[in-house]
Amino acid sequence: MKRSLTAGIPAARSRYPITATVSSSTREAQSRSIRASGPCSAGAPHAAVTRVTVAHQSPVKVVPDLSLVHAASGDDVSREAARCSAGPVRAHQDRRRTVQRKKIQGFTFVELIVVVAVAAILVGTAVPSFTSLMNSNRLATQANDLLGAIMIARSEAIRLNRRVILCSSDDGVNCATATSRWNGWLVFADNDRDDVPDSGEVLRTGTISPATVMVQGSSRISGQGNRIRMGADGLVRAATGSSAALLQARLSVCIVGTAPQQNTREIRIGAGGQAQIVAVDNSGTCPVPSNA
Repeated sequence: MKRSLTAGIPAARSRYPITATVSSSTREAQSRSIRASGPCSAGAPHAAVTRVTVAHQSPVKVVPDLSLVHAASGDDVSREAARCSAGPVRAHQDRRRTVQRKKIQGFTFVELIVVVAVAAILVGTAVPSFTSLMNSNRLATQANDLLGAIMIARSEAIRLNRRVILCSSDDGVNCATATSRWNGWLVFADNDRDDVPDSGEVLRTGTISPATVMVQGSSRISGQGNRIRMGADGLVRAATGSSAALLQARLSVCIVGTAPQQNTREIRIGAGGQAQIVAVDNSGTCPVPSNA
């Protein structure tokens, strides 16, 4: 037995109707198998439900985009029909939201120019300060190394009870013969008092780096072949022999340029052998330091 009914379904205003057919083997069946066909189930726009054909009096729920539904009230059928009709509107709203999201992504050319200008200002301000900081660290590091070498030479002279010499060295094995800038240094115990480092006498070695760092001794140091001699009593002598005058001289560690403004660190050796580091502004140049 079949009969047709329309339960809360809106009037057919579309040219895309949907027809649902319910089949049942027995009157006592609790669920119905509905085959829905029409443009709405396939996603076509402006679809509307016009008529439902059922086998029994049980109201049905039509869901156009599904092939299998269950029994429900007539109000549910009406809501599903309305949802099917509103599908194109919701799809249009989703597309508008997507377009709006795409529009706000990225940045404009004016914003790019502003960012580049700000970055250029920051870089122009930071680079000189960074260069000055790096050079200050290089000067301090090298000056501290040489001051440590002087302290080691003095302490070893007292401990070994013999003369210990700090000299300029290019290879870390021999004292340099030139009296110009230092490329490295070594500390050796002058066991045979010949003023030359022999095998087994070298105590410490060091290098001057980078090449932009210039180390020079005052005339009293360069006049002795770039040597600083520590007697067994821990005092610095101006010449060989325990009766020689005490040495008062300077070593300079310098970088050409005004970054930093105080581009020189002077290691000032006092008459008693005490040494200290003093920052000096040489106006971007690296002259030979004075003795006092």
